[in-house]
Amino acid sequence: MLCVVISGADLASSTHLLPLRRYSLPALWHLLSLDAPTVAALWFTLAARAAHLHLHTADVASLALGVWMLYVLDRMLDARLGETHQHEERHHFHGANQNFFLGAMVCAAPVLLWLLTRMESPLLHAYLLLGLALAAYFTLIHTRPFAHRIPKEFAVGVIFAAAVFMPEWIAGFARITVAQTICFMGICWLNCVLIWEREHTQLNGAHWSTRFAMRHTPLLLAALVAAGVGMCFAGQAAMSASVALSALVMMGLHCSRERMARLPFRIAADAALLTPLVFLIR
Repeated sequence: MLCVVISGADLASSTHLLPLRRYSLPALWHLLSLDAPTVAALWFTLAARAAHLHLHTADVASLALGVWMLYVLDRMLDARLGETHQHEERHHFHGANQNFFLGAMVCAAPVLLWLLTRMESPLLHAYLLLGLALAAYFTLIHTRPFAHRIPKEFAVGVIFAAAVFMPEWIAGFARITVAQTICFMGICWLNCVLIWEREHTQLNGAHWSTRFAMRHTPLLLAALVAAGVGMCFAGQAAMSASVALSALVMMGLHCSRERMARLPFRIAADAALLTPLVFLIR
């Protein structure tokens, strides 16, 4: 849940603010960095419901808002520090509207702090530790060249899985949660790999793990479909089925990637992770 009110004066002060009416709603969902928090909130909610854990609305809202701020910060840093010719539309959008996003983040920060005060102590402490790890990773990739760093494609999978399944790990649901955490991490990792492959013509700069995933994408996605279907019979069918459905959609996107422009492909790849809606909206 992102409720940030920005005055017209704040909007006007943004340098080179791009007219929003030129973009479709799905494009705005992506360009305003609302895709990642939506995905995180849906899987977080479904995981808790499947494990019969009661979470406060503030828990979901704080996760969504924290993910949004992280993605905005990452895209702004990429726009500021990266090579202009390597940027995608999201980087140009965040770079052109940096004052707007900075103002929104300033408004969102106290809201996030208030939401965190309503979180139970074990979960709060776990997320604070995860936040410290994220801060170290951001410092590493944005302040110094590090050729052998953990690739962002894999890091996103690990971080998303840790954030989504943190309540279940704290509650001790290890037997089922291990397999589902690994499968969800794989879905997020391959999602980023699909996007990386579509957005880059030269693959020489890819990490070895990213190149491995690109060579074996259909096989890895098929394995996730099989794992998801298999886990449906072991409990928590909704989570397992969501993994399988997302993998199936991503297989279709992989087959049609050359026929789609970069921005629509990115939006479709992120939308492939919205499968929890099938089980949450009933």
